[in-house]
Amino acid sequence: MKLKVFYFLFIPLLVALAVNSANAKTRAYLSEDCSNYLKVFYQINKPSIDDFKILEDQDYHLHTLLKRKGTQNVKVKAVAFQDRDNQKTFGFQFNWKNQSIVHCWSFYHTALITLIEKYDHYDPLVKKQNEAIKISTHYFVNCGVPCHHAEVTSAYLVDNVSRPYVRKEISTPTFEYPSMWFKDYLTLEELFQFMSSESGFESFDWRGKSYKTEELRKSLSDYIKYQAYLNICLKENESLPKNCEELYDTKGPYKTRKECKRRISEMISDLPKYKSKFKAKGYICEKGLREDSEFTKLD
Repeated sequence: MKLKVFYFLFIPLLVALAVNSANAKTRAYLSEDCSNYLKVFYQINKPSIDDFKILEDQDYHLHTLLKRKGTQNVKVKAVAFQDRDNQKTFGFQFNWKNQSIVHCWSFYHTALITLIEKYDHYDPLVKKQNEAIKISTHYFVNCGVPCHHAEVTSAYLVDNVSRPYVRKEISTPTFEYPSMWFKDYLTLEELFQFMSSESGFESFDWRGKSYKTEELRKSLSDYIKYQAYLNICLKENESLPKNCEELYDTKGPYKTRKECKRRISEMISDLPKYKSKFKAKGYICEKGLREDSEFTKLD
């Protein structure tokens, strides 16, 4: 009897250890649609996340990237698959907590807007909501001159043992671009970031009202630039919030994230001159409102 008791107690322990061990490693996957595309177009038997390489010029490939509050720890990398004939297929690698998924698209698709937000993912088996991240990408789809339309796919990364996945959310009628639903889901400031880019428009409709991009630029000029903030804490009491301060850069804002990060490096270098008892703990280099951003930890 004692052996049986020990046996039944031992099994849950092994399961718990296995789950914890699995959670300690990054679980990396290739989306099903991307895998099927590589199989058909490139005749690859077993496509893998390892077939993709991270691109060097990230700022060029990441287009309009919108991060809502609470998503600063979500990492996005532009990636590409290249065959022997130098044909490339582009995609994104999404990383959150211990999960990673690569999603790619066809030659007919051009990714132009990506929205990252927190999401409550319902699990019907346990009847509860799980914390998750939803990453929606809006594409321009070329279906032949002059045919075109829009598509939106979303990647879901859930904070449990389930596998991250990608699903198609929207496919608009021919000639509808951008998607009216997707436009209206964005805030005016978020949509303006896209409209003021090289892929945007001189005028657009949003939630039943017409806007001109240049007129909006005057009132939202600082919103579309990168503002630098530095979080500093007392060296011996870094864990206590009351011993930390937030430094606001008065020289900015900046047109590019690269310029903003360069300014952060200058602020960190100058810190011993003005606040020698403090140490830099995190920074912000983001567009938009300060309350929508969170500090990225410094290594």
